[in-house]
Amino acid sequence: MKLQSAGLTRLSAACLLVLAGSNVAAQQAGASASDTTGGDATAIERNWKIQPTLSLELTHTDNVNLQAVNPKSDYITRFSPGVRIEGKSARASAYVNFQLQRISYLDSNAQDRVQRSLNSAATVELVDDWLYVDLTGVITRQAISAFGAPASGSDSINANVVEATNYQFSPYIKGKLLGNTDYLLRLDNSWYSAKNGPLQSTFVQAVQGSLSGATQLSRLDWGLDANAQQVEYSSSTQKNETQALRGSLTYKFDPQFRVKAIGGQETNDYVNFTKQTTSITGYGFEWAPTERTLLSWTQEDRYFGKGHRLTFTHRTPSTAWRISDSRDVVIQAPQSMLYSRGTYYELLNAQFQSAIPDDAERARYIDSLLQAMNVSPNANVLGGYMTPRATLDRNKEASVVWTGARNVITMSAQSLERTAFGTGIGVPDDFSIYGPLIRQRGVNFNWSYKVTPTASLSFLGNKSRTTGQSSTQDTDRKLYSLILSNKLGAYTTGSIGVRRTEVSGFVSYDENAILGTLMLLF
Repeated sequence: MKLQSAGLTRLSAACLLVLAGSNVAAQQAGASASDTTGGDATAIERNWKIQPTLSLELTHTDNVNLQAVNPKSDYITRFSPGVRIEGKSARASAYVNFQLQRISYLDSNAQDRVQRSLNSAATVELVDDWLYVDLTGVITRQAISAFGAPASGSDSINANVVEATNYQFSPYIKGKLLGNTDYLLRLDNSWYSAKNGPLQSTFVQAVQGSLSGATQLSRLDWGLDANAQQVEYSSSTQKNETQALRGSLTYKFDPQFRVKAIGGQETNDYVNFTKQTTSITGYGFEWAPTERTLLSWTQEDRYFGKGHRLTFTHRTPSTAWRISDSRDVVIQAPQSMLYSRGTYYELLNAQFQSAIPDDAERARYIDSLLQAMNVSPNANVLGGYMTPRATLDRNKEASVVWTGARNVITMSAQSLERTAFGTGIGVPDDFSIYGPLIRQRGVNFNWSYKVTPTASLSFLGNKSRTTGQSSTQDTDRKLYSLILSNKLGAYTTGSIGVRRTEVSGFVSYDENAILGTLMLLF
């Protein structure tokens, strides 16, 4: 709890810093514009907006406890006051969407609770073209175990789901040395916590540095990358540490195609907290035939065998395509607690990384897109789960987003194989209970259709499967929902819909629900 409170304090201070920095920049820019053109001195300030929000959701479910036998029906009310802060100025950009949610049950009022929801990103330029700060904050509901009831985004009573937080403060500098050498030095400070579960709080500190430049050969570039990371756990006196140093030579056959040779050394203590040092050798290539298309591949021989990363992205005026495949050891808490692309927001965030580089602008766009599809940003595409140990992950994903005049369609397929790596910190998790290998696979389809200029109909279909060492641990999940939403006024939106969830295997239950939502924007 101390870690969580400290993270919240830092985030609040960071938000004030963002707003203060943006106001100063806006005033300076406005004054400059007024001096030279006599224009509106508050033009940039108007790019910032603070908007209170209020939503009320009423759900009737026929299985509030998510049980296979003797299911119990109930009415659930979610009352959610919140605030949105968004804007962009000469020195800062930010997007903050926060809600304080009160969940109440008609017949199960002993389970009433208050939970939070946060999605935020900000960047502040403190010194022109040199010193920057990135700030992020996420509060979401996550599953403790991959084999328990999944975190479906509903408010049903689920002992397998907890509130998880992630705050990150990252100052960095970048520029040029001697006119032709690019440099970057970044310090990432990350705080993670969960109210329950195997990993209650974690602090991750990572230092990253890089140098890159050209050689006397016009087509040959060089690079040097160094990083060090330390992970501290509140539930253990042990720490995980890793350091790596890589050098690379890149040859450009032409502006669209380049190849890379990699060599280096790394040290870590994932096995028995005993440091081991090994070499790194590898190669890669990058092909960008157009500004909208990129194919890259990197393969390295490392202490765990062969690691690789494949990325393909392609954009058209109406579509965004992405294919990725990676094999690597993961220890950093964002991936071990809330692994990459676990939620709809994370899926789209990866999808639009290259198309919208600015974090705050991308967050604003994704939230608007999810709102159009009536999909919660924190709902899971493929059920995430918590583990306090290093894992060897093979992660494959393919997705496409298509936007039309009246339609938005998102389709994705994912596969994640996680193998326990090292001894862990002695805290029980799925790997110590169910075995060293967990596989998850899933497909997802979302369709939003604009019925009228103010009304839209959205369908969501999701199917996933989690398997362990034994077939008795397998869990299959299907989720379907259909929602009709309509803009009732300039600041009011209402929606009504139905949802069905089917879970079978290690955990089994069915749930049907009817839900209605009213949202006010002030």
